[in-house]
Amino acid sequence: MPKSQGFHPQIFERSCMQDVASELKNEIAKMSLNVSGFSMAPVKRNYAFERSDIPIGENYVLKINYPFRYPPLSADLKGETFSALLGTHSSALELFLVKRKIK
Repeated sequence: MPKSQGFHPQIFERSCMQDVASELKNEIAKMSLNVSGFSMAPVKRNYAFERSDIPIGENYVLKINYPFRYPPLSADLKGETFSALLGTHSSALELFLVKRKIK
């Protein structure tokens, strides 16, 4: 749909991501993964690694945050609304060092 008809890609993408986030949250709750109290946010990320099932380049993804007191999710976990999990075994120290650009 052309922009002149009121279509704004950023608003469309955000609303689609919110719908997907809602579906994903329901799916995770049904899976009984022993994870509660998590938050999700749609973000843009660049991917350029070896997995062929993930498109290379900038993509919208759902970032999931939950406390480190829970066990890490399996890296090969898949569902109806998601196809891959990345960064499942990153430690709190590693995330802190990278986020603060210490290392």
